[in-house]
Amino acid sequence: VSSKLGVMVVWMNENPLELNGNYIIKRATSVINGTFKSIEYKKDINSFKEMPTNKLELNDIAKCTLWLDRQIAVDPYNKNRHTGSFIIIDRYSNTTVGAGMIVQSVQDSELGVQTKEYTQAEKELNVYIRNNFPEWDCKEIF
Repeated sequence: VSSKLGVMVVWMNENPLELNGNYIIKRATSVINGTFKSIEYKKDINSFKEMPTNKLELNDIAKCTLWLDRQIAVDPYNKNRHTGSFIIIDRYSNTTVGAGMIVQSVQDSELGVQTKEYTQAEKELNVYIRNNFPEWDCKEIF
């Protein structure tokens, strides 16, 4: 559950993204007000390099910090495509101006928590334990 997210965004509007501007975020069945607080970098689509910027224009892809007006249950896109993706709607014209994928909640990164990459053996052991020892309440890993 979080209201501050690290997200990857593709901007699909001729008007650039406005930092600290208010947008409508539609994620799964939720509609939430959101504000983009910062742009960490944008991807150069030819070299795939990360480039510093403070502006997001048509067809730009960037990692941004998104603040929502309330907390929601979040999943990173690589764990759940349905709840890890969203669209960005301009609140005045009601047009879709962008789309995004949730990378992580910002609180995790602020606390220095790193997402662990599990080996195939660890994943298989996790499945075995969850299937054969449900009383252990083992959480699923990915």
